[in-house]
Amino acid sequence: AVLGLYVFRKKVPEPGGAAVSPLRYANWSVFYNVAAFAGPLAGAAFFMWAQAQSYRVVVERISGPEFLGYLAVGFSVATSVAGILESLVQQLYLPVFYRQISGADKDARGAALSELAAKTIPVYLIYLFFLVGTSEYLASFLVAEKYRGVFVYARYGAFVEFFRMTANILASAAHSEMRTRALIKPYLFGGISAVAGVYLAALSPAPSVFIPLALAASGLVTVAVMWRSINSLVSLDLRLEPLLRYSLLSAPFLTLAFV
Repeated sequence: AVLGLYVFRKKVPEPGGAAVSPLRYANWSVFYNVAAFAGPLAGAAFFMWAQAQSYRVVVERISGPEFLGYLAVGFSVATSVAGILESLVQQLYLPVFYRQISGADKDARGAALSELAAKTIPVYLIYLFFLVGTSEYLASFLVAEKYRGVFVYARYGAFVEFFRMTANILASAAHSEMRTRALIKPYLFGGISAVAGVYLAALSPAPSVFIPLALAASGLVTVAVMWRSINSLVSLDLRLEPLLRYSLLSAPFLTLAFV
């Protein structure tokens, strides 16, 4: 944090005395602008939590803590790999995106988002195919032998993480346009579908199958609604040909699931 602050001060020099008098920025105009940006983000974050974590409460109450533990361990395999990948993607591609949208007009910002999506979503597709194919090997390496069966849930978790990361990339448009209110609707629908879907799945005859399916389906709902919301902000041009090409190139990973 100290080194980051030093670099920030070098890159973004403040006028003399600004560092010791931050109250000069404390006025209603600044507060309103910050609240208009951060307030909707807070609401969206709540529904993001509902989609990503509320299943724990429902599953524990209906299906019991043992099944919840297996489900959470399986998902953690997918989450840990996705966290590493997403961190790398953010370091490689997001700085270029922010540089492109700085001072650009709306069309240029839309083109920058399309370029960002064209670079990152194929990477997430590779992750999806890789984890579905290798989850059994990863589980045997990362968790104790008695929990090795959780690799099945790691495969479901790969879909959950793929949809989450894709939605995050699309959400960059709301940040670039300073219209974070557009994020509430996608995460609202995703959160509601996750809670309702997990609840119904927990009451079904096969909760071990339908609960992770419900969570993956809620991620798909979020991406679908996010796509529609973002297209109302900027013109998003995402070609299917590269996605199909990367899917075909990554398909051999799936053969490992049968070995």
